[in-house]
Amino acid sequence: MNQFRSFLPEQTEGIENVGLIGQPNLEKIVRLKPDLILGTYPKEIYEQLSKIAPTVIFGDEDEAYLHWQNGFKAYANVLGKTQEAERILNQYQQRVRQFQTQMGDRLTKTHVSLVNFFATDVRLYFKQVFGGQILEEVGLPRPLAQDKDEWSIENLSLEAIPQMAGDVIFLILGGHEPSKLEQFINHPLWSQLEAVQAGKVYKVSNEIWIAGATPVDANLLLDDLFKYLVNKWK
Repeated sequence: MNQFRSFLPEQTEGIENVGLIGQPNLEKIVRLKPDLILGTYPKEIYEQLSKIAPTVIFGDEDEAYLHWQNGFKAYANVLGKTQEAERILNQYQQRVRQFQTQMGDRLTKTHVSLVNFFATDVRLYFKQVFGGQILEEVGLPRPLAQDKDEWSIENLSLEAIPQMAGDVIFLILGGHEPSKLEQFINHPLWSQLEAVQAGKVYKVSNEIWIAGATPVDANLLLDDLFKYLVNKWK
């Protein structure tokens, strides 16, 4: 069974899944007989992998998730594809500039809130998550309660609903059952949020907004920003 992210079925078809980040299935990797192994943290697995094939491990957890463009360029350099990587990143930056132009004066006035409702947890995401990084890159501000150089705050209660306030709220829903969602949106405090009253609450994918770390993810996230902040507001 292919356990890669759901939005890349064609790109991942026929690719063997060799485990999670930091927890590779060494037996599977040996059977595949790779010529080169590229990986992400932790560096402790380097010695094991390097016995199988030449191995390059990029950084630690912070580098892997907080500097996605650096990781992409590092892998491209190893593969001798630096020019192709620069072209891809330049195309991404062109789209960023296009988004900024189309947003105009609204860009710096549109505060974006990121909320995730799990089955047993509710989280506010700050600037370090992938979605937070992209929002900062394009110039969209965050509400004061979320304008922090941190990852997230977890286990929010109903009394924390005012912290979710923003001109726009993105509900970052994954494959989990969002049972907490109904509990929160049926609370009186939820209906008082400006974004809720304006009908500017949008559901987006956890796979992209939180688990993302590549130019593919960045462009899919930009697709969401164009869709909900440009096209819907025309």
